[in-house]
Amino acid sequence: MESLRSGYLKRLDFDFCLYLDRETQPLARFLYAHLLKRIGEKSVYTRQITGFVNDIGLGLINQLPPMRRNERLKRTVLPALNLVKTHAISHYEIDGQGTIAFFHI
Repeated sequence: MESLRSGYLKRLDFDFCLYLDRETQPLARFLYAHLLKRIGEKSVYTRQITGFVNDIGLGLINQLPPMRRNERLKRTVLPALNLVKTHAISHYEIDGQGTIAFFHI
């Protein structure tokens, strides 16, 4: 009920969720809902990349050596984020300090 009252469910594009399901993109579908919920009515959602990876259930990536961690992020998380770009966020940026910022549409 809290999600309904806050307007969170109204912002979800169920056709897009179903599209991601059909295309077997479970991470992208999860990120879509996760980011919409976290951004809420704000224009920016910021998080340390390690914390974000833990939040989305991929904490094992943080235990990899830095080079392998970056490689794994580029192969899994970033493609999923690119799929949800324009539906949940306008864009995202990762700075040199390990912070990821998501910008609302």
